[in-house]
Amino acid sequence: MEPTGQSAYLPRKTPGGKGETNMTDRKRLIVTILILVAAAGAFVLGLIILPDTLVMQVTANGQPGTQMPKLIGLLIPLALSTVFGILYCKRDGAKNLIVALVGIGMSALTFAFNL
Repeated sequence: MEPTGQSAYLPRKTPGGKGETNMTDRKRLIVTILILVAAAGAFVLGLIILPDTLVMQVTANGQPGTQMPKLIGLLIPLALSTVFGILYCKRDGAKNLIVALVGIGMSALTFAFNL
């Protein structure tokens, strides 16, 4: 038994009251903000410069495959990046970060297929 009454299994506070967890929380927040800004920027830019009907898939011979309206085609990657970016910030799951980045990748592919 320790003199302070704390169990050996409980996390200890570092001197000064701020520890390593606060720094990782800050890094997660910065990564989340960068993801959200990139997703929102791609959404707004897509609304301005992309055509009204977006090609979402390209067939094996290079012809346009699946097409959808611009708003829906831009909202799907935005929603993925936003929801999973926030989940990453709150829960710190690597899977959440990967899905948020997949949303950014989907936006990039949408621009590549349609410009």
